[in-house]
Amino acid sequence: DHWHRTMNFGTIRAGTSHNQVPELAEAVFDIRYTEDDDPDWLIESIRQAVQGHLEVEMKEPLFHGGSSPYLSLLQQKLPHVAFGLEHGASDARFLSGYNIPGIVWGAEGEMSQHSEDEHVVIQSVHTMYSVLDEFLAGLRDDKR
Repeated sequence: DHWHRTMNFGTIRAGTSHNQVPELAEAVFDIRYTEDDDPDWLIESIRQAVQGHLEVEMKEPLFHGGSSPYLSLLQQKLPHVAFGLEHGASDARFLSGYNIPGIVWGAEGEMSQHSEDEHVVIQSVHTMYSVLDEFLAGLRDDKR
């Protein structure tokens, strides 16, 4: 199972010369936590470990919320599709603040996202297209 907290130091900046002690050093990192984590505890743990100023910009993550009519339809119309949790993030979290449900899915990339070898398995694009077509046909049929 690949569902766990991650932390990435994406940006580290300090000084402008290799032979001078910098006046300021800054590290920017991204923490993606799960529903089992306590974000307040994570922030406090970092505060205790860091000497200096700590600024936190927090975005609430999106977690699988269980039932929705769209998820139910997807499961009903497409029983051959595997459902579960995957590691990653989505812009669906912005919609959830407006009570708009989202289903996160897509083509297979063999966990290569954000790497030099990022790619997509072409056959999975065809499969995704077929699945989306069946799902939308199911929405249309249910409206009749």
